[in-house]
Amino acid sequence: MKGCGEDRGFVQGGITVFLTLLFGIILALISVSVENVRYLTGNAYVHTAAEGAALAVFGEYNRELYEEYGLFAYGGYGRKNGQELAQNVMEQLECALDVSDTNAAKRSVDIYRITEVLCAVKDVQSLTEPDVFHRQIREYLAVNAIEDLSRKLKNQYEKESRDEEKSLKETLDMTGAYERGEQNTTQVQDKDENSQMDHAGGNPLETFRELLRDGILSLVCDVETLADGQSGKETSASTADLLMEILFRGDSSMSSPLQESARRAELICYGNAMFSSYVTDRNRSVRYGLEYLATGKEEERDSLLSVVNQLLLLRTMANYAYVNTDEELIGESLATATVIAGLLEMPPLINAIQQTILLILSVEESFVDITALLQGRSVPLIKTKTTFQMKYQEICAAGKKLFAGKAKNFNKSQGKFIKGYFDYTQYLWIFLMGISEELLRERTCSLIEVDLRERFNQTFTIEQCIYGAKFSLSYSQALLWAAFYGGDVAKERSVETWHSYG
Repeated sequence: MKGCGEDRGFVQGGITVFLTLLFGIILALISVSVENVRYLTGNAYVHTAAEGAALAVFGEYNRELYEEYGLFAYGGYGRKNGQELAQNVMEQLECALDVSDTNAAKRSVDIYRITEVLCAVKDVQSLTEPDVFHRQIREYLAVNAIEDLSRKLKNQYEKESRDEEKSLKETLDMTGAYERGEQNTTQVQDKDENSQMDHAGGNPLETFRELLRDGILSLVCDVETLADGQSGKETSASTADLLMEILFRGDSSMSSPLQESARRAELICYGNAMFSSYVTDRNRSVRYGLEYLATGKEEERDSLLSVVNQLLLLRTMANYAYVNTDEELIGESLATATVIAGLLEMPPLINAIQQTILLILSVEESFVDITALLQGRSVPLIKTKTTFQMKYQEICAAGKKLFAGKAKNFNKSQGKFIKGYFDYTQYLWIFLMGISEELLRERTCSLIEVDLRERFNQTFTIEQCIYGAKFSLSYSQALLWAAFYGGDVAKERSVETWHSYG
């Protein structure tokens, strides 16, 4: 009986040992599972913290850039660059992950045990990159409306404008030779008899040179309000040379054919909404921003003069097309040409002078048109007898006061799109359609940079404005059961995240 009691005690003690070993195994399994889950979720934990840190740092966007131009970007001022961005993200991470020395006590109960966090920024995406810049302005604008308006404007211009091939260079060369005395002509008709049919009131070839003595800008706007730049005074010796300058100078022609492009349309509409021009004031430091986009001239006088020269070419060719269909003007100009040159065996010369007189009348009508455009009025693309303002009797009496008075016969555009009529801004759109998308983007960025420098911070550089960046993080994660590995054991780990605006 004594032996049986001893056996029961042994059995009861064995169960205790067995359960102890079993619970030890279960506890080890649970601990390994917890360690595995902690380790696997540690990467996600750091990744989430990194995204939050990047979001917090990118929240310090360039306020002036956004408020003035609707663009989101980080930095651009002073030392705000990629290195400074990485430092700011690092500071946010240290706070989020509790890795600073002041949080050592709290870190002792931290399940993730993150230490030695380092942050580096790579693959920085600048605001000035083409895809980034267009993505931003596309979000600012209604693109479909832009494309429709751009196409409508282009189609109207190409449909209603006409290209007159009249051998103008040969005509002006012949007139120039006459003015220089290289043509020998003899009057066969009595000059008094011819003057009875001549209503020009003088010699248009002589009065036109005097008209342009102070330059084109002095005839169409108040030049005293313009900043210093090239005076734009005409120095050519003859009327034919002056007309040659107007029609065939370098900045009087489109740099490239009109093109339909979504990106080009975006830039044009964005520029129209953001930048000032002669007829609109957007409170910018560059008064003639749209003119700069169209010409690339840095001086405002030069920029406006270049636009006026292009307008003068387009309007002159359109008006010249009309005067060659007006029988009354053709007859009047022929009478004046006959008085000037005579008829003896020189009909080509008389015809050349007649065409030159009609061209002078067309240029003077163009001065009326440009004056009206600069006053914010709309002018018809193709003139008719009722819309043509200059009278033949005024050809030798033309001047700034006359042009300004006749310009008032056209109505204010008020930003409306009127079929068959263009205002100053719409002509600028036509010029901008001939500029490459790359050049438009560069000029747009340049205007933004100059304006923000002048009005807010001299250190602003748009190329340093950061739109997005990739953050590479490295960190150490301590193991909970470090004692099994012979002391403190930390695993080196890394994670990458990308953050940008939009």
